[in-house]
Amino acid sequence: GIAVDDTIHFLFRARTETRRTGDAEQGVEAALGSVGRALVFTTCVVSAGFLVLLLATLTPARHFGVLSAVAMVTALAADLVLLPMLLRWIRPWTHTGRGTKTTDLGSSDERDG
Repeated sequence: GIAVDDTIHFLFRARTETRRTGDAEQGVEAALGSVGRALVFTTCVVSAGFLVLLLATLTPARHFGVLSAVAMVTALAADLVLLPMLLRWIRPWTHTGRGTKTTDLGSSDERDG
């Protein structure tokens, strides 16, 4: 749940920017520039919240806090490094992508109408 929100935020912005510019490379770069800071900030806040559990007297609670914070930072690294690489390689929102046109589900208006 928590880390997936950042991924969805990045994917939505990358799709929007790719459609606006017509280029997947520029779309991913624009998404990194516009939402990258927000992803880092939210990950720091959430990780800090989990690290408060280090003050707990129960050892399992402390372990949970550390493991959760590490998971958040790992998810951030995947969002900022792995996801842009995959989007540049696959190019899901362009007609020249490695997949077929069916990888683009279109807008909700196109699907509903």
